[in-house]
Amino acid sequence: MLLPSHLSFEEAATLPCAAVTAWVALTGHRRVTAGDVVLTQGSGGVSVFALQFAQVLGARVIATTSTAEKAERLKALGASDVINYTETPDWDAKVRELTDVRGVDCVVEIGGPGTIAMSLKALAVGGHVSLIGASLSASGTGLDPLLLTGRGITLVTLRRRPSCDR
Repeated sequence: MLLPSHLSFEEAATLPCAAVTAWVALTGHRRVTAGDVVLTQGSGGVSVFALQFAQVLGARVIATTSTAEKAERLKALGASDVINYTETPDWDAKVRELTDVRGVDCVVEIGGPGTIAMSLKALAVGGHVSLIGASLSASGTGLDPLLLTGRGITLVTLRRRPSCDR
Protein backbone atom coordinates (compact mmCIF):
# COMPACT_ATOMS: atom_id res chain seq x y z
CA MET A 1 0.00 0.00 0.00
CA LEU A 2 1.30 3.44 -0.87
CA LEU A 3 1.51 6.03 1.87
CA PRO A 4 -0.77 8.99 1.11
CA SER A 5 1.39 12.09 0.71
CA HIS A 6 -0.65 14.15 3.19
CA LEU A 7 -0.12 11.65 6.04
CA SER A 8 2.93 11.09 8.19
CA PHE A 9 4.08 7.50 8.75
CA GLU A 10 2.56 7.62 12.24
CA GLU A 11 -0.79 8.92 10.94
CA ALA A 12 -0.94 6.30 8.20
CA ALA A 13 -0.10 3.57 10.72
CA THR A 14 -3.33 4.30 12.61
CA LEU A 15 -5.56 3.57 9.61
CA PRO A 16 -5.59 -0.21 10.10
CA CYS A 17 -6.63 0.25 13.76
CA ALA A 18 -9.53 2.49 12.73
CA ALA A 19 -10.58 0.07 9.99
CA VAL A 20 -10.50 -2.99 12.24
CA THR A 21 -12.40 -1.13 14.97
CA ALA A 22 -15.12 -0.15 12.48
CA TRP A 23 -15.32 -3.69 11.08
CA VAL A 24 -15.70 -5.24 14.54
CA ALA A 25 -18.34 -2.63 15.45
CA LEU A 26 -20.41 -3.78 12.47
CA THR A 27 -19.72 -7.52 12.52
CA GLY A 28 -18.36 -8.51 15.92
CA HIS A 29 -21.41 -9.00 18.14
CA ARG A 30 -24.31 -8.71 15.73
CA ARG A 31 -23.47 -8.60 12.05
CA VAL A 32 -24.99 -5.77 10.06
CA THR A 33 -26.80 -7.21 7.05
CA ALA A 34 -28.46 -5.96 3.90
CA GLY A 35 -31.44 -3.78 4.70
CA ASP A 36 -30.19 -2.69 8.12
CA VAL A 37 -29.82 0.98 9.00
CA VAL A 38 -26.56 2.08 10.63
CA LEU A 39 -25.89 5.35 12.42
CA THR A 40 -22.34 6.70 12.39
CA GLN A 41 -21.11 9.72 14.32
CA GLY A 42 -18.70 12.27 12.95
CA SER A 43 -16.24 12.17 10.10
CA GLY A 44 -13.19 10.64 11.76
CA GLY A 45 -11.43 7.45 10.76
CA VAL A 46 -13.61 4.88 12.53
CA SER A 47 -16.81 6.57 11.36
CA VAL A 48 -15.69 6.87 7.74
CA PHE A 49 -14.57 3.24 7.64
CA ALA A 50 -17.87 2.19 9.29
CA LEU A 51 -19.84 4.12 6.69
CA GLN A 52 -18.01 2.39 3.85
CA PHE A 53 -18.11 -1.09 5.41
CA ALA A 54 -21.83 -0.74 6.21
CA GLN A 55 -22.47 0.03 2.55
CA VAL A 56 -20.50 -3.04 1.49
CA LEU A 57 -22.69 -5.09 3.85
CA GLY A 58 -25.79 -3.65 2.18
CA ALA A 59 -26.90 -1.29 4.93
CA ARG A 60 -28.26 2.23 4.71
CA VAL A 61 -26.14 4.75 6.60
CA ILE A 62 -27.30 7.81 8.49
CA ALA A 63 -24.41 9.97 9.70
CA THR A 64 -24.08 12.87 12.11
CA THR A 65 -21.55 15.67 11.83
CA SER A 66 -21.02 19.29 12.79
CA THR A 67 -20.52 21.23 9.55
CA ALA A 68 -22.01 21.49 6.07
CA GLU A 69 -18.61 20.72 4.51
CA LYS A 70 -18.28 17.48 6.47
CA ALA A 71 -21.87 16.61 5.63
CA GLU A 72 -21.11 16.92 1.92
CA ARG A 73 -18.05 14.70 2.34
CA LEU A 74 -20.11 12.03 4.13
CA LYS A 75 -22.81 12.18 1.45
CA ALA A 76 -20.13 11.82 -1.24
CA LEU A 77 -18.90 8.71 0.58
CA GLY A 78 -22.41 7.28 0.45
CA ALA A 79 -24.36 8.30 3.55
CA SER A 80 -28.05 8.34 2.63
CA ASP A 81 -28.74 11.08 5.17
CA VAL A 82 -26.51 13.38 7.20
CA ILE A 83 -27.69 15.25 10.26
CA ASN A 84 -25.82 18.36 11.36
CA TYR A 85 -25.98 18.02 15.14
CA THR A 86 -25.14 21.70 15.71
CA GLU A 87 -28.24 22.67 13.74
CA THR A 88 -30.31 19.73 15.00
CA PRO A 89 -29.34 19.14 18.64
CA ASP A 90 -32.15 16.59 19.05
CA TRP A 91 -30.70 14.46 16.27
CA ASP A 92 -32.08 11.28 17.83
CA ALA A 93 -35.60 12.47 16.95
CA LYS A 94 -34.44 13.23 13.39
CA VAL A 95 -33.02 9.70 13.11
CA ARG A 96 -36.38 8.31 14.18
CA GLU A 97 -38.11 10.52 11.61
CA LEU A 98 -35.75 9.32 8.85
CA THR A 99 -36.51 5.69 9.77
CA ASP A 100 -40.28 6.13 9.99
CA VAL A 101 -40.04 6.00 13.81
CA ARG A 102 -38.42 2.53 13.73
CA GLY A 103 -34.88 3.60 14.64
CA VAL A 104 -31.53 2.24 13.52
CA ASP A 105 -30.27 -1.32 13.81
CA CYS A 106 -26.71 -0.40 14.74
CA VAL A 107 -24.99 2.66 16.18
CA VAL A 108 -21.25 3.13 15.88
CA GLU A 109 -21.07 5.28 19.01
CA ILE A 110 -17.93 7.40 19.27
CA GLY A 111 -19.27 10.28 21.37
CA GLY A 112 -19.48 8.33 24.62
CA PRO A 113 -21.02 10.14 27.57
CA GLY A 114 -22.13 13.11 25.50
CA THR A 115 -24.15 11.13 22.96
CA ILE A 116 -24.97 7.68 24.35
CA ALA A 117 -28.44 8.60 25.63
CA MET A 118 -29.49 9.99 22.23
CA SER A 119 -27.93 6.99 20.46
CA LEU A 120 -30.04 4.66 22.58
CA LYS A 121 -33.16 6.69 21.80
CA ALA A 122 -32.34 6.44 18.08
CA LEU A 123 -31.96 2.66 18.31
CA ALA A 124 -34.58 0.23 17.03
CA VAL A 125 -35.95 -2.56 19.19
CA GLY A 126 -33.32 -5.29 19.13
CA GLY A 127 -30.67 -2.83 17.99
CA HIS A 128 -26.97 -2.87 18.76
CA VAL A 129 -24.63 -0.13 19.98
CA SER A 130 -20.87 -0.44 19.62
CA LEU A 131 -19.36 2.02 22.09
CA ILE A 132 -15.96 2.93 20.66
CA GLY A 133 -13.08 3.72 23.01
CA ALA A 134 -15.11 5.54 25.65
CA SER A 135 -16.33 4.81 29.12
CA LEU A 136 -19.65 5.76 30.62
CA SER A 137 -18.54 5.37 34.22
CA ALA A 138 -16.72 8.63 34.85
CA SER A 139 -19.10 10.80 32.91
CA GLY A 140 -21.84 11.56 35.37
CA THR A 141 -24.23 11.75 32.40
CA GLY A 142 -27.19 10.55 34.40
CA LEU A 143 -27.95 7.87 31.81
CA ASP A 144 -31.43 6.51 32.40
CA PRO A 145 -31.05 2.71 32.84
CA LEU A 146 -34.56 2.27 31.46
CA LEU A 147 -33.14 3.11 28.04
CA LEU A 148 -31.35 -0.23 28.22
CA THR A 149 -34.27 -2.41 29.28
CA GLY A 150 -37.16 -4.08 27.55
CA ARG A 151 -36.06 -3.43 23.98
CA GLY A 152 -33.54 -6.22 23.34
CA ILE A 153 -30.71 -3.74 22.98
CA THR A 154 -27.09 -4.87 23.10
CA LEU A 155 -24.30 -2.52 24.13
CA VAL A 156 -20.71 -3.55 23.49
CA THR A 157 -17.61 -1.55 24.31
CA LEU A 158 -14.72 -1.67 21.86
CA ARG A 159 -11.42 -0.32 23.12
CA ARG A 160 -8.07 0.04 21.50
CA ARG A 161 -5.40 -2.28 22.64
CA PRO A 162 -2.21 -0.62 23.86
CA SER A 163 -0.41 -1.99 20.79
CA CYS A 164 -2.48 0.37 18.60
CA ASP A 165 -1.09 3.35 20.52
CA ARG A 166 2.51 2.67 19.58
